[in-house]
Amino acid sequence: EQLTRAKDESTASFEKTEKAKERLLTELREEQKRAMSLDLSCSSLESDCARLKQVVAALQSDVASGEQEAETLRKELEVAEKELHELHAHSRSNTQQYYKRITSLQLRLSAAEARLQQQRDGWEKEKELHAATQAELARCNRINDDLRLSITDLKREFERSQALEAQQIAELDSRFKAEDAQLQEVQARFARCQKDLKDSLQDNVTLREALNASQTNEAVLKAQVNDLEEQRGQGKASYEEEIAELKEEMGNANSAYDREIQKLEAQVSKLTGMTELLDQDNARLQEELENVRTELIREAGVGSERTKKLAVARFQKGGVAALKLASAQHQHKKQTIILHTLAAQVNGFKSHAKAATTIIKPIQQALHNGDLSELKAAISSVEMDGETDHLGDLDSVVRPVYNEGMDKLASWEGLLTTMRRILGPFAKSDMKISDQDVQKLFTAMKEAGLTGMSLELSDGDIAEGLEQTFLRHLKQEGGVGNNVQIEIIRRLVACPKLQGVDAADMALCLSLVNKDEVPENSFFLSRARQLVDAHEPYQFTNVLSSLETILFFLKYLDKEDLAQCYREYRKVNRGNQVALQYVAKAERNYSPGFELVQTKGRDLLSESDVQDILAEMNIPGRNKNDMVDGLRQIFFWWAQLMKETFDLLVLPHHTQVVCMLMCLEFIVGDQTPDCGALIAEMGTGEGKSAVIAGLALFCCTKLGKKVHVVVDDENLVERDFLTYRDLFAQFKTKNGETIKAQLCVSATKKANKYAKDDDIRPRVDPEGDIVYIEAKHVQSFYTNLAKQGGTNFDAAFKDRILILDEVDALVIDEAPCVPFVYENDELSRFATRLGDALLRGKQGAQLEAMATTDGELKVARSFIAAQQKAEKWVLNQDYAVDSSGQRYVRVVQGRVSEGSWSLALELKNYVDRYTDRIIYNERLFVMNRAHAFQKYERIVGLSGSVGNDAERSFLTSIYKAKFFKVPWFLTTCKNSPFYAADSRGVFIEEDEHRQWLATCDKAFEWRERAPVLIIASHRAKAARLAQDLHAMAEARGLHARDVVRNLSREVYETQPEVFKQNLFKATQGIGQGAEKKWRIAVTDPRGGRGTDYRVSDPVADQNGGLMLIVMHIPKQSRDWVQFLGRTARQDKHGQWLAVLNKKDYAAEIDKFKTPLTPGTAVDTILDWGNKETTENLKSVNGHYHRGLRVNEISERVAAQKLLEDPANREIMVKICSEYQSLSIHQINMLAGGMQGLDVRSIPTQAQEVGAVKSVDVSSRRPSGSMVVTSTQGTAPRDIVIVMDRSTSMLSKDAGGKSRFELCRDCILGIFNTNVEDQDHLGLLTFESQVRESFPLTKKGGNESKLTGLIRNLPNPDGLTKFHDGVMEGLERLRAGSSSAKYLVALTDGDDNMSRTQPNGEKVTEYLRSPDADVHIIVITVGKDIKVKMIETCKQWASLAKASGKVGLYIPADQPSEIAQAFTKVAAIIADDAEGEAEL
Repeated sequence: EQLTRAKDESTASFEKTEKAKERLLTELREEQKRAMSLDLSCSSLESDCARLKQVVAALQSDVASGEQEAETLRKELEVAEKELHELHAHSRSNTQQYYKRITSLQLRLSAAEARLQQQRDGWEKEKELHAATQAELARCNRINDDLRLSITDLKREFERSQALEAQQIAELDSRFKAEDAQLQEVQARFARCQKDLKDSLQDNVTLREALNASQTNEAVLKAQVNDLEEQRGQGKASYEEEIAELKEEMGNANSAYDREIQKLEAQVSKLTGMTELLDQDNARLQEELENVRTELIREAGVGSERTKKLAVARFQKGGVAALKLASAQHQHKKQTIILHTLAAQVNGFKSHAKAATTIIKPIQQALHNGDLSELKAAISSVEMDGETDHLGDLDSVVRPVYNEGMDKLASWEGLLTTMRRILGPFAKSDMKISDQDVQKLFTAMKEAGLTGMSLELSDGDIAEGLEQTFLRHLKQEGGVGNNVQIEIIRRLVACPKLQGVDAADMALCLSLVNKDEVPENSFFLSRARQLVDAHEPYQFTNVLSSLETILFFLKYLDKEDLAQCYREYRKVNRGNQVALQYVAKAERNYSPGFELVQTKGRDLLSESDVQDILAEMNIPGRNKNDMVDGLRQIFFWWAQLMKETFDLLVLPHHTQVVCMLMCLEFIVGDQTPDCGALIAEMGTGEGKSAVIAGLALFCCTKLGKKVHVVVDDENLVERDFLTYRDLFAQFKTKNGETIKAQLCVSATKKANKYAKDDDIRPRVDPEGDIVYIEAKHVQSFYTNLAKQGGTNFDAAFKDRILILDEVDALVIDEAPCVPFVYENDELSRFATRLGDALLRGKQGAQLEAMATTDGELKVARSFIAAQQKAEKWVLNQDYAVDSSGQRYVRVVQGRVSEGSWSLALELKNYVDRYTDRIIYNERLFVMNRAHAFQKYERIVGLSGSVGNDAERSFLTSIYKAKFFKVPWFLTTCKNSPFYAADSRGVFIEEDEHRQWLATCDKAFEWRERAPVLIIASHRAKAARLAQDLHAMAEARGLHARDVVRNLSREVYETQPEVFKQNLFKATQGIGQGAEKKWRIAVTDPRGGRGTDYRVSDPVADQNGGLMLIVMHIPKQSRDWVQFLGRTARQDKHGQWLAVLNKKDYAAEIDKFKTPLTPGTAVDTILDWGNKETTENLKSVNGHYHRGLRVNEISERVAAQKLLEDPANREIMVKICSEYQSLSIHQINMLAGGMQGLDVRSIPTQAQEVGAVKSVDVSSRRPSGSMVVTSTQGTAPRDIVIVMDRSTSMLSKDAGGKSRFELCRDCILGIFNTNVEDQDHLGLLTFESQVRESFPLTKKGGNESKLTGLIRNLPNPDGLTKFHDGVMEGLERLRAGSSSAKYLVALTDGDDNMSRTQPNGEKVTEYLRSPDADVHIIVITVGKDIKVKMIETCKQWASLAKASGKVGLYIPADQPSEIAQAFTKVAAIIADDAEGEAEL
């Protein structure tokens, strides 16, 4: 008993200890969680503190700089005042000059002091924030220290409890040996507890990692939330559709409920009938049972045996009947219960439906009407916050409607409050209404309409106030306020849906009809009013803009003369025999006296005369020429459609008709033997799109051809297709079928904008008759045909015509061939695993360690290189967010390219959670652009400018193109004005600073007379110039935000509504009468092409029209013609001037030995461009022919479906990745290794460019079944790096490191990441001598040794022997055995030690020799490199490219850009295998 009691006591003590231990463990976990949280907070605060320190330091530096600048300006001011005082007595003229100088200095001083004060204020704020952050950090540290002490105490207490527990267990063990098994169990439990504790600690670590990941995800989620907020704003336009769908669903639901009630009532009726039948059966069975019993009793009295047996049998029969009766009664009872249940359900459902209807109908009615008061009353009569048993299952139907009503109520009240707040001050005073106020009011009004609110019903006073405010602002800005403008405003305010319309559109519409109501304007205003009445507000901008253009041509239609048109055609094509032949043929078919219609003596504004003209056009066979009659039908239907839309006669002018006839003669007639394409030069605004649509229709309806129309701008191709879509719908093909007119857009735009439009598709439909596309769609159409297998390209393209709007797609600059990539599923899964590991914090070697095959190892290394590349990318420069905001896309040559693929892009999308997997692609097809375009039966181009002589020569050589010019429309009209842009001079400044000052001065000078448009050299400078002009405008006391308008590509991509507003305002005047001034707009080269700067003010036209200021004359004549096309449009005047920075052309001046003078600057620069184009085309000649050969092989491989064999796929990846480094002979040898391919049977037009060395390119099929997926192949490469080690490399101006240290680290990174095990690497350094750090050495097996040699390079010392260093590197590569040779050279100064080749003559001579087969990359560091040195480096790169190799010159003007330069080197060596994915 004592032992038992002792055992019980020990057990109780043990349990008490267990509880204490659990309590301590719980407290320990809680304290650890708090500690972790505070650790994270402390880390965050420490990082914030460090950042703030940097900001404070930067601000201190800015303040010091500002103070220094202010002090300098004060001193200059004092000197100027002193000089003024001294010279005042001597010269009054000088006095005025010095007053101007003092005024300028005072303005600069005021601006500097303002900036200084801003910097001081910012510094003080940052100091306060820094102090608060420091205090918070100190407090958190104190709390953290207290928690650490508490945790330590808890741990000690826990350890004491553990010791006490162990002691108790030992005592129990000694006292109760008999209970050893139980004690062992206790110990096992204790061990499990310890394990749980360890697991919990491990869980804490996991939780810490999860917390870190969650914080990362939180940032991503915040970004996604912001994106969703933007999408929410954009998605409000579809609310009406969703509301309609919801109402339709509610109607369907109500119908379903009624049907369900009817079904239930039918079931009740059926069950009632069944009950009656059961009652009848019951009565019948009861009667039968009674009869049986009666007979049984009667016969029982007889007593005979036979009677007894019969009675028994009948009694048994009665029992069966009784059983039947009982069963029927049970069934009856069951049916009765079901009947009662269903009846209860029906009654309940009716009750719920009635309650739901009572709630839903008023809310739905209020939402339908858009009446805020009605909605408020409907909501207030409903109580949905508590229990909703009275709705039953219909609660799930009612609640969304109720919630929607609540949301709309809050939204509508907020919008009305906003509008009342803005409108209030204007109703009580004559204060000026700003553009921002109008924009805010319009946005609120638009939001109200899109969410379904009716302003008239909700608050009629606000609707009236909006109309009055918009009209008042119009008059305030100098507008007329005529009846058409009043109607436009009224329609916009009353419109329930303004999707796609903003305040800028309203302003543009009002501007287009801003004419006084006088007799000479009555016709225009009446037509404008008809258009406004007949169209929806979102159509106003397009129809009113078109009206202005139509009236322009209509004004001169009766002055057009066909004979003069032919004279002008001959004049502009003088000496062009091919063009003159086509002109003569057109004149025979369409001669003077046989025009489409006779307009002489007719009133083109008279309804009867217009109807007579249309009837005349519809007479077939009038010209006795099938070609003209075919065009006549097209023109008739176009005129008919325009008549229905504008109530005006729209006819093609003679220049258009003759141009079409010349192009059709080329398409239909006997093709000139040496003419493979015909290109017409037609000026901007002369109606190219109408000519293209007419040609496409004729080819389709009369010739039975299919047509691809290429407009290489996504917005313009969409605009043109939608313009002529209705015209295409009026015709049938030659076979009598409806024409399939289609438009190709991006997959994103298709999903978001045209999801329900079957005629708009993301890729080319081979069955489409007229398809409007971009050049990239031609490429994908071609490669898709090639991949199908068995494609006969001659048959596929036999009846297809290619019509180009601008010939840029045909001109090849530096990329004549396009590699197409296709997914490797297995390696995509591995790449996705790498992405997951990267998100978990793994880097470099840890990622490589995940690879289990050679293919995966190469993917891992490419992945690491892609990560480094993606980290250097700049938003909107290297990549951008697509139009849907759902993923990143590449930016190529300043334009978004949704088809471009790269592993870096895939990684960036995956890390930012735009995709849930990484796609790993391989190059498996190379398309030569010219080869693809030449597949078409005919090529016709219409272009504003064909280009310079070199580009014309290229088009002639590759496409056998012929050209002709189309005269300007106004030159074919008698007694009509035609203005070319007038030159106001070219001004050449010595540096950028002086250029900018001169540009700004001239902009402010010219804005006194006319609108000013400045075209900067690129988008970054445009944005910076706009900021500087803004500051200067403020210093001049102007309203800078209004006067200076930014039209850079950056604003277009990130703030499209702001861009639209700026574009409209840019050409509008400020003020009225003699006080009228103009705005200054700043754009980049993209704004110099395709953008219409509409100038309609007669005052501006009298003063010379739009003033175009060009800061960089382009070297391509195509671009220069487009620039000048922004001014002097239609019958308006135009003018231009150029302000150039001489340093921008320093390299060209030195290279071509031609001075840049104001009088000949334009011709000189365009001549330089012509020469450079010639050099570029020569440099890509090798690339062109090698790519052409791979294209021919790619077609055959795809046609025979040979890539299903993994070994064949491996060979094709190697060819498509390395073809630029191979000769055609080597390409053929590699392709010969593919099973089933006879290379010799593939005909070729490719030519061998450069010498072909005898190299070992194995054509044997790889052994084994593993698919090698390297984009570089397995062939070893020789890589020699030549690095500057002169004294200047010690400069510590490379981001905290010396130039030498940063270069060394970059070389080490390339060695570890981008150099393969089979590659050979050599390293040379140079100072006063050239020294070999190590010769070409195989990486595999020597990694540690080579890494040590790179890390332990001697410190820089000496001068610069760069040219000899490069030559030594070339000698090492020449002695190497690899066929792929790379030289990477870096210097931060000019050569001053290469005595035998001071200008790199030996290197240049070697690169020109047949032995030169090396890829060369040269990096210069700093801005002090002489022009001669830069030209030498560029020349080396050009020579390498001319031999078909990689040639690249990378200037790192800032030492901190060294890492970025080496990133480009790494990308070339690693080869991300970027390419186009099929659309």
